[in-house]
Amino acid sequence: MKRNLKIILFSIILVLILIGLYFYLNFQRVYLPKNVKNCGSEENTRSGGYNSSIRDCFYESYQVCVSAKIYKKAFTIEGDPIMTTMVIEGRENNLCKLHVYVDSRDNFGFYGKYNTICYNAFLNNGADRRNLVVDSCDNGKKIYF
Repeated sequence: MKRNLKIILFSIILVLILIGLYFYLNFQRVYLPKNVKNCGSEENTRSGGYNSSIRDCFYESYQVCVSAKIYKKAFTIEGDPIMTTMVIEGRENNLCKLHVYVDSRDNFGFYGKYNTICYNAFLNNGADRRNLVVDSCDNGKKIYF
C-alpha cells in the first residue's frame, strides 16, 4: 500500500514539474528598461480597437530615443491572436534600438514566438489609419504596428 502511494505521489510531482516546465519554456519574457514610458495598448477586433495615440506617443519617444513601450493584440480573420510588444531600449552605436516581441497563435500562418532588434521606425499614413512601421531589423523583416 505504501509503495503504491509513493508511486502515485511521485507521478503527481513529475506531472506538475512537466507542466511548470512547459509554461516556463512557452512564456516569452519582455525586458523593460528602467523608467520606461508606457504609451498604451490596444486590442484590435474586426469592429475596432485601433488607437492612433499610442503610435504617436511611441514615435515621439523614438525620435528622441527615450525608453517607451506599446502593446497590441490583434486577431486573424479566424480569430487567432497575435500579440506584439515594442520597446525602445535606448541608443546603440548612435542608433535608437527597438526590441520587438511577437507571440503568434495563428493556426493558419506563423505560429510561435520570436523577438528581433530593429533600428528604424516611421509613421505611414494609410487609407484608413496610420501605421507605425519598424524596419532595419536583425531578422530582415518589416513590422507594421
